Amino acid sequence: MNNVSVAVQVGEDVDIIPNYIYHCNAQNPSGEGAFHAMSMQFGWAKDPMLARMDLLDPSVPITLIYGAGSWISSEPGARIKEKRGESVRLEKIASAGHHVYADRADLFNDLVNEVCENVDLLKGTAAEIESKKEAVSATPKMLCNERLLVPKFRNIYVGLRALQIDVATIFAKMCYLLNLVTDLRETMVLLAVNVGDSVTSMAGKVVDAFMRLGMPGFSTAAGRPSVGNRTEVKECSAEGGDTNENVEPRVEDKGILALPWNWYNSWRWCPTSEAHVAMAETRIMSRVESKFTGKQVDFFSPYDSSPHHVWTLCFESDNKSIPLVLVHGFGNGAAFWCMNFDSISKSRNVYAVDMPGFARSSRPKFCTDAQKIEEFYVHSLEEWRRQMNLEKFILLGHSMGGFVVSRYATTYPERVAHLILVDPWGLSKIGEGIDWSKPIPLWIRSTYLTRINPLRIVRAFGPLGPIVSKIGAYYAWNRYSWFLKDEASAMADYLFHGNVLARSGEDAFQALTHDLFWAKNPALDELIKVDPALGISFVYGAQSWLDSTPAEMTRAKRPGGFVGLDVVENSGHDIFADAPQEFNRIVNKICENVEVENR
Repeated sequence: MNNVSVAVQVGEDVDIIPNYIYHCNAQNPSGEGAFHAMSMQFGWAKDPMLARMDLLDPSVPITLIYGAGSWISSEPGARIKEKRGESVRLEKIASAGHHVYADRADLFNDLVNEVCENVDLLKGTAAEIESKKEAVSATPKMLCNERLLVPKFRNIYVGLRALQIDVATIFAKMCYLLNLVTDLRETMVLLAVNVGDSVTSMAGKVVDAFMRLGMPGFSTAAGRPSVGNRTEVKECSAEGGDTNENVEPRVEDKGILALPWNWYNSWRWCPTSEAHVAMAETRIMSRVESKFTGKQVDFFSPYDSSPHHVWTLCFESDNKSIPLVLVHGFGNGAAFWCMNFDSISKSRNVYAVDMPGFARSSRPKFCTDAQKIEEFYVHSLEEWRRQMNLEKFILLGHSMGGFVVSRYATTYPERVAHLILVDPWGLSKIGEGIDWSKPIPLWIRSTYLTRINPLRIVRAFGPLGPIVSKIGAYYAWNRYSWFLKDEASAMADYLFHGNVLARSGEDAFQALTHDLFWAKNPALDELIKVDPALGISFVYGAQSWLDSTPAEMTRAKRPGGFVGLDVVENSGHDIFADAPQEFNRIVNKICENVEVENR
């Protein structure tokens, strides 16, 4: 905290504040331990609140207050406002850092009093509320929110407004002459977002004036004005709501401001961290409408008792239907099911896990023994089930996840109500199950031919890794852009940061494989022998390089048990992303049939 900012309040006894801070924090550690347990690399929460805001009643108004100079980005506040609409008020106070209440106590107090008065407006009978609203509406509106202006220009601005002169151009020239561009640039953006009915003309005048003067940081891109690394100045009403249903009233952070500076990451060759994965996941999941929570489930290794955890996205309600558990494939994570969650979680609880070694789960140091790695994954899934208190569930696995869930089902068949294998890898014997006539992804072909791990190449680019990754992330943009819209880049970030952290899942996969395309210990033989009471459904993409031979062999050699097969046209290996609607329909149909059978 800046002690100078509160010196006026405490008079001559300026030592009282540092003494207060010292004695409050030098006692037995308690709160700091709690904060450490909740935080990840200090700058982020392990379980961000943004993803849980949907649990709050939509009728509850929210006011978010940020300091314009704070190291914490206002992007989460903008996202909350975008999703909850007019019930959210987003405010920034100029010349204030993280400690807004101390840096600008006068403006902070005014704002809090104003918010409280607005809450008071909603108390009383309908007639009293209407009378209060009429009294407020009769008050003349300010051209802009003066709270956003830095103190040294606040009085000048009020004077210019009273003289009815061209405020925008005068303001821009004044900033230019006084060489205060850096101080005022964000003020100008916030000004444009928070003014009243004349916002369009005012914002245009401000930005045009800065551009005419050739001030640094102001340019045009794609035909619209941008300010620094912040873009999309949109129109909004004086109350903070939209003047048009299709207009988003926010300033969207496009740069590094979305993540606070971290000395550790700034010195890493490859700029990534667990927090980057969490941020990307949060951006992706902000597009999912269903309510969910994130949960970290801890377990211990069966070999050396080392602690690990499984990150889980939980879509839970009071529904009594058999729950569905999703296990992703190699290089993926739970957020890859984002286009499926809303549909498949309508009638049952759904749990999507990050396998150990991937995305937000822990990253064990795997050995090279394929059998032990298989046992580790089965153990981790069983420990997860036990701690989640799930007696029986429908288990779905894609690609490598299909191999893992097959091993789990053959080990704990009594826990699986039905097994769904989506384009599963690792079932066929070596030399079988591959359709070489179908398009095989470039990274798979290059890895097969060169034996070079592509993730090592991405890591080798270091600071350029994110750029290289996004250039090659056409997959993510092409499949997810319609759903994620302006957050399509989040999937590329999720792919990059989820795969360039400490090597773990890729080492496990490499140890499990024989020439990449096959498992050293194919799972098909044991799967065929599993209890006939366990139904199995296979789902393949018609254009996938994995053919449906395992499904056909299972059906032929398992006459006493149910074996279903669906082939999705116009879909490759990643059916859930290539044809999400059809994938959702098939999964919902399978789950409904299982429900009927278990009644």
